[in-house]
Amino acid sequence: MKKILLVSGLLLGIAGCTPTAQDGPNVVNEALALSYQDAIVKGDIATLTEILADNFVQLGPGVGDSVKRGAMLVEWKKSWEEEFSSMSYDRYALLSKTVKEGRVAGDWALDWGKLTMNYKNGKPSVTVWYHSAVRIRNGKIERQRIFMDVADLLTQRGFVFTPPTETLQK
Repeated sequence: MKKILLVSGLLLGIAGCTPTAQDGPNVVNEALALSYQDAIVKGDIATLTEILADNFVQLGPGVGDSVKRGAMLVEWKKSWEEEFSSMSYDRYALLSKTVKEGRVAGDWALDWGKLTMNYKNGKPSVTVWYHSAVRIRNGKIERQRIFMDVADLLTQRGFVFTPPTETLQK
């Protein structure tokens, strides 16, 4: 009998850990942001397909960088097949906030950490500070802004930056 109660209590405890709308939007949004980053790090395209809204757009890190849902899924699948051997994410903070009005109105989850990408074919690993801001509507991620130091990433990959000559600066 004690075993049945212990197992029942354990199952109820586990079931109670799954965020629901009753827990409030911030808990649900944070869980979705955690699932999103976990899917990125694992190359789990099925989960990404499930949690991204049909109108999903990813913006950044460059001003002109943006990609829509379909193209992003294709790129991540290709990158995991051809480039990445593994990834890890060391999260420093996760914060959620509902913005009531203005250009950025909506439910947001902000995720800060250090992302390490390990490559196939002997390419050097890269570790960068990473910040992701995702907007969530109707239980799906519809927008993401990512921020990272791309120059740092490229330098770690072996790129060399050469300042322009003085005549080009004028």
